[in-house]
Amino acid sequence: MTQSSTQAPIRTGLIGLGAAGRMMHVPLIDATEGIELAAVCTSRPDLAEQIAPTARHHATPAALMADREIDLVVIATPNDSHAELARAAILGGKHVLVEKPFCLDRAEAAALLRLADEHDRVVCVFQNRRFDSDFLTVRHAIADGHCGQVRSFESRMERFKPIIAPGWSAPVEPGAGGWYDFGAHLVDQAVELFGRPLHVTARFASLRDETAADDWGQAILGYARHEVVLHYSLTARGASPSFVVHGSQASLFKHGDDPQGMQMMQGLAPGAPGWGVDSDPLLRIALGAEAEAIPALPGDYGRFYGAVAAAIRGDGVNPTPPGQILDVLAVLEAGVRSAKEGIAILLPLTTEPPT
Repeated sequence: MTQSSTQAPIRTGLIGLGAAGRMMHVPLIDATEGIELAAVCTSRPDLAEQIAPTARHHATPAALMADREIDLVVIATPNDSHAELARAAILGGKHVLVEKPFCLDRAEAAALLRLADEHDRVVCVFQNRRFDSDFLTVRHAIADGHCGQVRSFESRMERFKPIIAPGWSAPVEPGAGGWYDFGAHLVDQAVELFGRPLHVTARFASLRDETAADDWGQAILGYARHEVVLHYSLTARGASPSFVVHGSQASLFKHGDDPQGMQMMQGLAPGAPGWGVDSDPLLRIALGAEAEAIPALPGDYGRFYGAVAAAIRGDGVNPTPPGQILDVLAVLEAGVRSAKEGIAILLPLTTEPPT
């Protein structure tokens, strides 16, 4: 973007008005200074009129890509469509923000990232859960030395969903299931904290009736001096802590889910009073000492959109740089292979993309 246009709003086109599009991206775009929802693409014009009445409505992704007034394309569509739409957006001269997972294949992702570099476009993955209240609190506590050197790190995302939602029944679509849904967030948080692991061991299961997609999973990421255990389930009521960290000096325990998703479902606008406020403190337990309650930091998904805007304007770095995107996909792919073969998978030591 030229210097004269850096202060103009980043005109954004959103593809997809499913749950993520209408309840997450539209409110966050509206709440982020310097970003404007200029166009939406959906097969339901009535919904577009209701959700984004001031935006232009396009019936097809191709029509939105051809819209010369769009600077940034946000892709909130099924997982198996991400790569194709991202490629079209880049070739159309747009910056791109893709819902997680970026795509389903690391080699395909590497090709897209090379294409974006050739066209000088910013490509990001919407890893909003880096700004969950519980993750921010645990990350800050580790950085401040509250547990000493991390020996083991556990995180989990648990829900109780006895009714099978669309996309979770047979036949399983590519990229469907818990590992590419919850696992994509859990892995990203681990990579954000600790970098690429040395090896991955994973198990997945379909525990609910009438579903072929995995709704339970556990993955162990091995590092040189510590272990990371990731767990997700759609058959649990969430009584377990979301994070458990054991360190050389103390252990940390964090209960409670980040409130932002529920607040959005209730119609609260991002940034409103009470937004992201988490009443569950982090507990620190050291040897020979009583448990210490550390207040939780508030969650703020808007910080991610703000970082994307800064990267597009050249005022900040990409919040999900290519190396991290590829590392997350490497772990996701290794988990699939580990679960299928029943073995630990060693990850390549290089962060270079596959050719």
